[in-house]
Amino acid sequence: MMASKSTEGRLADLHTHSSDLDIHEPDVERCTLCAEFCGGSTPLHLSMIADAPPNRVLDQSRNFAIVPSIGPLTRGHVMVVPRRHARSILGMSGSELSECESLVRRCVDHLSSLYGKPALIFEHGSAPAELGYSGACIDHAHLHVVPGPLRFVDAVQKHYNGWKSGHRIPDLAAFVGSLPYLLVGSQGHEPPFFVMPNPDVVPAQFLRQLLASEIGQLPIWDWRHNPGRETFLKTIADWSRVVSCQAMDRM
Repeated sequence: MMASKSTEGRLADLHTHSSDLDIHEPDVERCTLCAEFCGGSTPLHLSMIADAPPNRVLDQSRNFAIVPSIGPLTRGHVMVVPRRHARSILGMSGSELSECESLVRRCVDHLSSLYGKPALIFEHGSAPAELGYSGACIDHAHLHVVPGPLRFVDAVQKHYNGWKSGHRIPDLAAFVGSLPYLLVGSQGHEPPFFVMPNPDVVPAQFLRQLLASEIGQLPIWDWRHNPGRETFLKTIADWSRVVSCQAMDRM
């Protein structure tokens, strides 16, 4: 449910659709992230970003990988992505959620070390089309982790009523079931995480749009039209630097 008429007005200021953005990958064969992890077609980042490395994985666990986001909203913008095809993070198994949470903590530690800012976490949790639309641009789960201002967490919640909160990402799964959702949070916020099950009228890439607006980067919210080559490559270089420093500290 939308929060208020004035909120609808604020949403109207954002782009509510884009004919080439409202894309739902109906199956694994057409999923660009599955193709990237399984060695199928050319990875999307190589088609969009000149001089990008063939493999953009920055870190990984058994079932998840950390990759720099195409169209980063700021330096350090990464995503935690499951290797198997899953529509949403909260729709995965309990053991997978715990594994994802550990990798997210690693992201947060690295980003805090690099940029000295809170790490924001957000996701458009996708679901089968008949259950509703969450604003996701592809139907392979991807959890964004981005350095940014804590006020973003509160700004998102002003747009909808009915948010549920939790102290851990796995705590939120019980609220959504198989429904689409919006997820937002930060370890620096109290409580840290929030989920909005089955939200109404979600613009394409709504959370990217709102964060871009909060940090004064609204013109680059659309990753398909703004792949952000320089910031993408700098994020990779930054991550490599902090990993190297940590390795030296352990020697």
